[in-house]
Amino acid sequence: MITKKICVLGGTGFVGRRLAATFTDADLHITIPTRHFARHRDLLVLPKVQVVEGDVHNPAFLRQLFEGKDAVVNLVGILNERGRSGAGFARAHVEVPKKIVDACRRAGVKRLLHMSVLNASTDAPSHYLRTKAQGEDIVHQAA
Repeated sequence: MITKKICVLGGTGFVGRRLAATFTDADLHITIPTRHFARHRDLLVLPKVQVVEGDVHNPAFLRQLFEGKDAVVNLVGILNERGRSGAGFARAHVEVPKKIVDACRRAGVKRLLHMSVLNASTDAPSHYLRTKAQGEDIVHQAA
């Protein structure tokens, strides 16, 4: 099966923009969600890219976004958070992957690529690395 329609969460970031360009060169149709459509209109110059405004923390939005997609790519991540509790990292790196896995199941998406980081580990010295490891575990358990 050739993947034709892909949703790239985190597609407005550094890696996502390059991946979207590569995917469009491969003649794939890409949907990229964003919180702020006006900030990312420049992505529309890429052929076969659709930018959709919405909240990736909203399970209903994710399910609707994933309908009819052949694959989902999760690049969502933050490097810094407000405060030092780890709650911001957990929200982006743990809660979002849970919602993505659930939305993929509900929408019938069979392929999920989840990008993490080197040295992610549940016993790592930072909230960032620990929550990235937790997100990986969620996706692995869903496979």
